[in-house]
Amino acid sequence: MNDSTTIKEKPWVYPIFILIGILSFPFSIFFGAILASMNILILEGLFQLLFPLVICSILFATLLYTFKERSIRFALQVFIISLVTSISIFTLGIFLFPLFFFPLVLLLILSAVVLFVYKDRTLVSFAVKAFTVSFFTIFLIVGGWFMLGAYEHESGAAISIKKFDIPRGNYSELAMDELKGYPALEKALSGEGCTKFNEESWYCKVDRDEWQRTSYFISAKQMGGSAPLFKINGKYYEIGFMTP
Repeated sequence: MNDSTTIKEKPWVYPIFILIGILSFPFSIFFGAILASMNILILEGLFQLLFPLVICSILFATLLYTFKERSIRFALQVFIISLVTSISIFTLGIFLFPLFFFPLVLLLILSAVVLFVYKDRTLVSFAVKAFTVSFFTIFLIVGGWFMLGAYEHESGAAISIKKFDIPRGNYSELAMDELKGYPALEKALSGEGCTKFNEESWYCKVDRDEWQRTSYFISAKQMGGSAPLFKINGKYYEIGFMTP
């Protein structure tokens, strides 16, 4: 990185880096849905939280390329460094500590150390400050989403549905007539009013009593020792229950 190529920092530059942190999460949901619909990449669990960091790293490298040093090699280096650093901070914070704000603390500590070490390097100083504001923003958003999801998981009952075109292992069959006594299951299978991860995966909040009654029914119909995979009206579904 050559400091001679740097430009004078403007007051409006850092708000733009904050903006990419804000936009990274909705962009990740949008592109994640597209990739899933094309069966290219299906994100589940922790990967749903890490994908926004990938998007943020791409936008961050693009902006730093635009503002500072217009070199493809430079942009690629920035992307790799920001991606590895942000994922490391996030996973260390999540797995080593019980609260989501620890990634923010780790980010601030690391940024302060690097700024102190490279205080005489203008380009490095700018990059670190830009990185901090971008990823501080996305960490706040991802962390808030993580906490909201954990709260909803603990406080609410839901039926989760995954739809397949072909069976993935042994399956049991459910007749349409059997579903009439379980309106919550019918609603969950239709996807109407449910929260969708993509077109093949969603979950639906239900009344706790109905949730319990439905879970007993599915357990009784499930083939012994197999995954909760069912063939219903010619289609295949994996039916799960999010514990209240």
